[in-house]
Amino acid sequence: MKSIFSIRLLLSIILFTVIVFPLFKPRQAFACTCVPSPDNLFPISYFNYDVIFTGKVINGDPVHFNIYRAFKGVSGNEITIYTSPSATSCGYPFEVGKEYVVYGSKTDYGIRTGLCTGTTELSNAKGSIITSVIIDIVLIAFGMALLFSLFLIVKLILIVKTKLMRGG
Repeated sequence: MKSIFSIRLLLSIILFTVIVFPLFKPRQAFACTCVPSPDNLFPISYFNYDVIFTGKVINGDPVHFNIYRAFKGVSGNEITIYTSPSATSCGYPFEVGKEYVVYGSKTDYGIRTGLCTGTTELSNAKGSIITSVIIDIVLIAFGMALLFSLFLIVKLILIVKTKLMRGG
């Protein structure tokens, strides 16, 4: 009796495995995706990074740059940047001797950058720094115009309220 129960249990497990497991297909996994979060819709932005510069890689791991032009947060002629060792983990694949526009963030472990920051070869930049600054200026101007409009509406409401309270 016990052996029949064991055989039925074993057959049930095998049947369950054969029928149910094929229904659960593994999803495709992406190791690195650069999707902007709702609070960071413009990832390549002057204000999103602590360090922005152009320069040439003089050696790697960590990556040492000879700085051509500093736009933000850089002093001196050289800088060390940290990135993950592979593109699959969002690391930027810097090559010695090539020139780059680098967007980096200060961390407890030094300045870090990666694929999702906007860092690119200088020859591919096509005004990325200027574009990011222009986008930021437009966003700031829009925000200021919105605040000014709100101020005017509140002021108008207060004027109307005051006139109504005075009876005229």
